[in-house]
Amino acid sequence: MTEEKRTIAAEFIRSTDEWKEKTAYAYKHHGEWVDISYAEVRNKAENIAHALWDMGIRRGDHIAILSENRPEWSITDYAITSPGMVTVTVYPTLLASHIQYILKNSDTKAIFVSDRDQAEKIIGIKKDLPELQFMVVFDWDRSLDEPWVYDYVKMESTGQEAKARSSFDFIDESLKTRPEEIMTIIYTSGTTGNPKGVMLSHGNLWWNAISSIETLKPDHDEVFLSFLPLSHSLERTTGNMIPMILGAKVCFATHISAVAQEIREVKPTIAISVPRLFEKMYAAIQNETQKFSGVKKQIFKQAMKTGRMISRKYKQHGKEPAGIHRIQYATADMLVFKKLRSYTGGRIKFFISGGAPLLEEIGEFFDAVGILILQGYGLTEASPVTHTNRREHYKFSTVGKPIHNVEHKLTEEGEILVKGPNVMQGYYKDPRATAEMIDEEGWLHTGDIGEIDLDGYLKITDRIKNIIVTSGGKNIAPATLETELMKSPYIEQIVIIGDKRNYLTALIVPKYEQMEALAQEYNIQYDSYRELINHYKIVNTVHEDVQRIQQKFARYEQIKKIALLPEAFSIEKGEVTPSHKIKRTVVENHYREIIDTLYH
Repeated sequence: MTEEKRTIAAEFIRSTDEWKEKTAYAYKHHGEWVDISYAEVRNKAENIAHALWDMGIRRGDHIAILSENRPEWSITDYAITSPGMVTVTVYPTLLASHIQYILKNSDTKAIFVSDRDQAEKIIGIKKDLPELQFMVVFDWDRSLDEPWVYDYVKMESTGQEAKARSSFDFIDESLKTRPEEIMTIIYTSGTTGNPKGVMLSHGNLWWNAISSIETLKPDHDEVFLSFLPLSHSLERTTGNMIPMILGAKVCFATHISAVAQEIREVKPTIAISVPRLFEKMYAAIQNETQKFSGVKKQIFKQAMKTGRMISRKYKQHGKEPAGIHRIQYATADMLVFKKLRSYTGGRIKFFISGGAPLLEEIGEFFDAVGILILQGYGLTEASPVTHTNRREHYKFSTVGKPIHNVEHKLTEEGEILVKGPNVMQGYYKDPRATAEMIDEEGWLHTGDIGEIDLDGYLKITDRIKNIIVTSGGKNIAPATLETELMKSPYIEQIVIIGDKRNYLTALIVPKYEQMEALAQEYNIQYDSYRELINHYKIVNTVHEDVQRIQQKFARYEQIKKIALLPEAFSIEKGEVTPSHKIKRTVVENHYREIIDTLYH
């Protein structure tokens, strides 16, 4: 592909020409899956682009999308970005005050929203957004009838009519788009300070998508299930742009809570997720197998023993089981694994896991069953993928090797640096932060600490900002211990405390169902959940499990005291980012009094 064609815009034109009759998207409507062809996607995108042009929007202008995943999200994105306008992505879970900051900072001129609930957020802050000219609503509601608010369906019709009289040509403008032009501004859900607008060009995203395709080798007939937010760079690049380039199909889940059902309906071949989904699937299977009778339990245990052996000896090294091992695995597959795979639709080639560490034991468990989870790594500033395990060779304790066209190295302090054509253009209106992130040689400083093994595989150990320095001068990476402690059947969320203190403590959000089960087991009478989790028998049980798991760690790395919390850390309370990373500083501030009691 020539230099000027190395853009997502050019790929969109090529793909919608080449795959006209194929299904691009599917969504659920009144309980039935509805398909949208590539030809329809192209036509709708052209109509929206013409309407925007007719309304005075031009190349380089910024337009936001505030919506849950749905076909309109993707179609609008290509309508905006192909002819050189810029999409600003906004998480639908954000509060109005956070949305206001993003829209104001990004100089957004127009915004597309999903429904009345999201529209009301914008109506409430419109007076503080002088640049914002109009809003378009996907699911129209008559109560929103104001001069600056438009119905998406009517807007598409307006664009269709505008084609006949307009000097604007969607294909010509799209093919004029250059690799260095900004395609999107994605605001990082930073764990400290205000979010920063990451400027990614068409070239950045094209290189990242193409390099990922070369690394993972997906086919043209893949079926993707989309449920992570499209406002997040991982889902948008890997779960949306890659399928478009391939001519593959994307099925939009109606809601995260519907994934367990809808994954069996659409039978995807690839899906992108965060480790939490796999942890829940693993826990559900473990709970179910504990109910098995003697013979059934023995069959399951033997099957898992065989599956793990096959994973370690063959699969992880790109080999097929041979001889007696092949027969043993086929038997285990017939008796146990085939049924377990049916819960994911039975056609999964691989899951992609990112955003947080995946427990090695969970990765190996699913691989034994025949469900491959490829753990990767990246950050929004890198478009976002920098590393991933390969289908032909993987290590569950790592995030894999750099993808094609990406280099990596470690500083003396162990910080991970990456370089490649996927590295961002900079932070919007923030040259100082850009200079802190990208050095003079073009290396992107990730802020993560890691190790590179002899085979070139990267292992993430923690964030630099998260490192705890005890009053005794010991440096501790809390993520390693936190990841290990998440194996406990009692722990839903955990934050380790100890910076400038003489020992470690932990704030733990326990699993509600397990706490109620313990109450029954210990015959504890209680008036409230808060009272239950403060009962000495409950606290002791969780603490004993923490002690059991952390035995392998050095004495100074072990937690001495814990506090159980009655409520989960949440986005609404500002304790968790939209990409589900815990904001440690916010959590520490919210629970300062409880933390202080742990050090008395």
